Amino acid sequence: MSTPPKYSHAWWLAQKPRPLAETVHKFQAKKDKLSPAVRRSLERRLPPLEVAEQIDRDMKRLLG
Repeated sequence: MSTPPKYSHAWWLAQKPRPLAETVHKFQAKKDKLSPAVRRSLERRLPPLEVAEQIDRDMKRLLG
């Protein structure tokens, strides 16, 4: 089976899920560069880094 074109829908589906803490950390690193609307939206939806790390640990423990 060939690799789907990079950044296509099939390519994104084939990627491993990113840990939540990594996503939160990346957001915190570049939130000053985001538009105010995007920043507010992400601040409402993403948990604090400590909570994200705990969620990642719990998911790893539960899913092996």
